Amino acid sequence: MGIAVCLLTCFFYLPPVWLAAAAMVPMVTDGAVQLLTRYESTNPRRVVTGFFFGYALCALFLLLNISGFRFGYSLVM
Repeated sequence: MGIAVCLLTCFFYLPPVWLAAAAMVPMVTDGAVQLLTRYESTNPRRVVTGFFFGYALCALFLLLNISGFRFGYSLVM
């Protein structure tokens, strides 16, 4: 769901790299805590953290492709 929202909104707004990376932290933290302790996450928390992780992953992918295109284009010109 986060990837779909990112693809629909990428024409209007793409977050900066630091914000996209920060949006991935909650899911990674939740997974690490589950792995290392007896804690078990709830389904709503998994949906929210997964949404932000998917959005951030797609945004980072798009930002990488845009910057690669611009760099390649600058070599040609």
